[in-house]
Amino acid sequence: MKFALALIIAVGAAPLSAPAQKSPLMRSAMRSRMAHRRPLTRVNFDKQYDGEKLGELFAGNKQWSETMMTTNQPLLESLGSAQEPKIMWIGSADSRVPESKITGMDPGEIFVVRNIGNQVQMSDNAANAAIQFGVDALGVEDIMVCGHYEDSAVKAALSNQDFEAPLDQWIGPIRDVYRTHKEYLDGLPEAYRLNALIKLNAVEQCLNVLRSTPVQKKRAETANLSGGPIPRVHAVVYNPATGILEDMNVDIEKLYNLNYKSDIPALA
Repeated sequence: MKFALALIIAVGAAPLSAPAQKSPLMRSAMRSRMAHRRPLTRVNFDKQYDGEKLGELFAGNKQWSETMMTTNQPLLESLGSAQEPKIMWIGSADSRVPESKITGMDPGEIFVVRNIGNQVQMSDNAANAAIQFGVDALGVEDIMVCGHYEDSAVKAALSNQDFEAPLDQWIGPIRDVYRTHKEYLDGLPEAYRLNALIKLNAVEQCLNVLRSTPVQKKRAETANLSGGPIPRVHAVVYNPATGILEDMNVDIEKLYNLNYKSDIPALA
């Protein structure tokens, strides 16, 4: 640390508390680039939606909006100014798992993060910023990590194929889950192995949620509440073939304590 500070001082960098100063050459280059950009107000943005599905999408939205304005206008008006969801959903980007539709919830009731493999990687600023916002700003009380059967990301992680960057790096943590539970998974019939890893991955991501700083901080602040500390963290799995969302009934807090607060290994 002393060496780093000495180096900063030696090269004449700005103090740590001050924003970095751009060189005159850099400022000139930025001005030049901005000067050659066409002002957005002078660009004609009119476009035609040639794709058949895009046309269906906007037509469907128009019909939905008209129906909602007729049957539930107060809800839309309330959503125009604020959201107060009590549930945060961390799920897959898979098109077969539309969280509000499969749960029958209204817009504004679920705060959502979706990505490949419903992951919460410690290096993923997008997911971690969403958790921070959900916990600190929105006050969500329950965070659900939802896996789903026949997940292509988990299926890819089970293979030896190189999917190239950035996808191959992204599914790396799922491969780590497999390696952690390799003995258990390899002991299963092949037909059950994929869905077992899907469930284990959901649980592992729940542990990452519980480990995150915003969640730990909020749970410490609310430890003495009658309902227990919040937010609570849940592992669930969805079956696209039946439409059923299943609570895996895993005590994430107990599993977290086994993994990170003692030397007792957690069982798969």
